[in-house]
Amino acid sequence: MAAVRKDKAALHDLRQSDDWKSVVEDLKAHPASSGVQDALDGIFGTRGLRILPWGHGEKYYNQKYNDIKYFGLHKILKNVYQEMGYDAKSQRKCSDLCRDYETASEAWANITSAETLQDDALQYVKKYLPNSYKMFKKIIKKAGGK
Repeated sequence: MAAVRKDKAALHDLRQSDDWKSVVEDLKAHPASSGVQDALDGIFGTRGLRILPWGHGEKYYNQKYNDIKYFGLHKILKNVYQEMGYDAKSQRKCSDLCRDYETASEAWANITSAETLQDDALQYVKKYLPNSYKMFKKIIKKAGGK
């Protein structure tokens, strides 16, 4: 989660820069970047904003928190996040944290796919999710992988 949040911060800075337009053009032009686009959708809601075509959309990334809230468990989730050391004082912060976990889960799936297939998608993962990729490799190595 920490690695994904580092990538999120770097991508946020990139999104505020003059380079963002060329990044979007590059991603749109290459279907191999779909996994990274999915992560960007989780982070920024890029699909819903019609910035990038790939991603699951707002409903997908917010579903878990919406379910938790529906069942009246959001105060418990808030307490859990606070016990973990996160700033979850408001409903918005709690919702954002839940979305970050969903985004991290999707990023993990897309990184796993790119690493397994060793295709062009891997170059986009390394370029736009470098911290997540390094953590992925570290975890796999600890688990006895390559």
